[in-house]
Amino acid sequence: ASAKEVMPAPMPEPEVKIVEKPVEVIVYRDRVVEAPAKWRPNGSVDVRYDWYGKTENKVDKQLEKEGLGDEDIDWAREENNYGRLQFEGNVNITENQKIDFRYRNFHTWAQGKNQKGYPKSNAEKDAVRLRHFYNFGKIADTKINATSRFVWDQKAGDGAKKLEASVGFNFADYLFNNDFVKTTNFTVRPLYAHKWTTHRGEGRKGAEVLGLNLESNFEFPYGFELEFKLEPTYTFYGTKQMISDKDGENLREKKRALDMDVTLVLSNSVNLYTQDKFALDFNFEGGYDPYSFHQYRIYDKKENEAGVKRSYSLYALPTLEANYQATEFVKLYAGAGAEYRNWKVEDEDYATRWRWQPTAYAGMKVNF
Repeated sequence: ASAKEVMPAPMPEPEVKIVEKPVEVIVYRDRVVEAPAKWRPNGSVDVRYDWYGKTENKVDKQLEKEGLGDEDIDWAREENNYGRLQFEGNVNITENQKIDFRYRNFHTWAQGKNQKGYPKSNAEKDAVRLRHFYNFGKIADTKINATSRFVWDQKAGDGAKKLEASVGFNFADYLFNNDFVKTTNFTVRPLYAHKWTTHRGEGRKGAEVLGLNLESNFEFPYGFELEFKLEPTYTFYGTKQMISDKDGENLREKKRALDMDVTLVLSNSVNLYTQDKFALDFNFEGGYDPYSFHQYRIYDKKENEAGVKRSYSLYALPTLEANYQATEFVKLYAGAGAEYRNWKVEDEDYATRWRWQPTAYAGMKVNF
């Protein structure tokens, strides 16, 4: 008896197959190799309109009893009944470079003055900001990422201007990363800035600023996020500044001063409903915005009063937001809410200037 050897039928070798996706997948006979897709410039443009309504018209009862005028007690009207059109975008021009820009146009809704002669509506000045970032990557054999930042910031017309240069060193990979807290950003940023108020006229003033900022962000369970910023600056004024004591007396001049802002904001976003391209979310943010410390009380000659050494603004802002993903690259959104804030609490003497201010917004974001 003899056995016949069974041999498999010969199979043709598969051809090389290229599948075009965000990552090219090349399939060979015995292995799969992923090749990075070619990088291309990308970014986004966001056009948004915000409306801020009439603030709750509270007054400080103690000042009212003392018979002080509306200039002192009508604080709730300082930013009231106004709108803001914002045009914002960013472009990743190379794999390591990014630029972003933001233009804000403020305008009032209620023109004229009230019966007491004060404006019915106030708003900030228009502002434009342009920033450039360059990511140098990891430093040597460390986990520290270095990114430079250049900033141009200007108010409308010939208003206040600032040119700033800094380098941020991100230590996030060395800090808390577990099931309860994740450090997404922990950047130490030495910076230099030049500020000036005008190019024209004899009253030209300038200031040189040195700073060492700390910028950090943390993520917690259930969608909570915490932002903490510490921004100490040392300012060298071009012209000496008049300072005074708390009562506006004992006037003297100083050419240098130390200031510091502390920002602490907790935020959360909860999805309430989703169907196809539509989503409804509840958003919340609140905290100190900011808590400010000053070495000296700068004396305001125009207002004939002394400045403050410490001040803070504490707020809470709940909003309800609807999103509609019109296309793969276009998202429409709108929301409404109200901000509860204590308004310009100075010297920590009191915290009674709380008021509600309704707000609503709508916009469109396009990715490319």
